[in-house]
Amino acid sequence: MDIGTFWVGESLGKLEMTCLKSMTAAGHSVVLYSYESIAELPAGIERRDANEILPVVRANVYLEAKKYAQLADIFRYRMIASTGLAWLDTDVVLLKSLPQTEWIWARETRKKVGNAVLYLPPESKTLLSLIKLTDQDEITLPTNWRYHLVGGASADQRQAALLAMSGVAQKIIDLPYATIGPHALTYFALIHEEFGKTMGNHTFYPFPHSRIVANTLRPMKHPLKLDEEVVGVHLYGGPLRKAMRESGQSEFRRHSLIGAMKRKFG
Repeated sequence: MDIGTFWVGESLGKLEMTCLKSMTAAGHSVVLYSYESIAELPAGIERRDANEILPVVRANVYLEAKKYAQLADIFRYRMIASTGLAWLDTDVVLLKSLPQTEWIWARETRKKVGNAVLYLPPESKTLLSLIKLTDQDEITLPTNWRYHLVGGASADQRQAALLAMSGVAQKIIDLPYATIGPHALTYFALIHEEFGKTMGNHTFYPFPHSRIVANTLRPMKHPLKLDEEVVGVHLYGGPLRKAMRESGQSEFRRHSLIGAMKRKFG
């Protein structure tokens, strides 16, 4: 199966370069969508105009506000439905080819489905509901929106759920992080009884972001071991970059997981 992803900016970071190279090394053709040209793409990566999936006139409100996560969520659902490509975040490193299955998604925790790696068949009610939900920039969440299903709800997320129960429309740009991402994905997977088609967290989310960060900063103290069942690893680029900036670390340490992946794939 071919892979599609999305990037905002004129150049890729070191982490993204390594992850994209791992995808082609696993035997996949990779399409990178963007609204602008990108310098120094890895060999084998095809750049396409993101307007093919989502017109920039719709994306501009998110680009201007730097709400890239919400934009990527809106984008990925439409990309999957219109192209048949499997979505991978640019911070997912692949260790082997994606499984040849009709559904490619996995639980990030016991109760939450991750959306860093995602392919749903076009007839999936979950996919159709996600596209319908994000069809407008102001949406009304289902009145039985249940953040408690994914655990760890923040105060902002609880407030969004309360507004949903009251039938109040909310702008996507103002919704808490992950609302139209893993939270919505999990919600519809449960409502449409498709949750049972997900893979275990070991497939793409073998470590929480806290362990990835700890290993990146102090790999000898916080080692990580990859099991044979792991297909890829979501490296949580956002929290990782933040931790590296705050610690003053600019390079990946040799014995960290990411350091090992960089040596392997470049």
